[in-house]
Amino acid sequence: MKTVMMREMQKYTENVLKEAVTALSLEYGFKAEEALAKMNVNEKEKKKEAEVGPIAVGPKVLLPFTGDIKAEWCMAMKQNHGLYSQCTSTKKELGELCKTCQHQEDTKGKP
Repeated sequence: MKTVMMREMQKYTENVLKEAVTALSLEYGFKAEEALAKMNVNEKEKKKEAEVGPIAVGPKVLLPFTGDIKAEWCMAMKQNHGLYSQCTSTKKELGELCKTCQHQEDTKGKP
């Protein structure tokens, strides 16, 4: 519990810091990105994206599968609270499935 709270407090603090630097950059005419880079605020995001790769943006509300296939998402179907929908994880470089769905297919025979 403590680590979750600390992580959320850190996110909140970084968001407040980004907003303050952005507001100050508009007022005093400097580049907010450069100031945040000097303060190492965006470094964690860059490292995470380099490790994980681009993150797919999924829907905010769960909807059933309508036949609309997103090419950048995994091609497997997942059950979400009783609704079947396309897996929103990004595909592996070679293949049609994400890492999790590919592992399930290898072990169970289906994602």
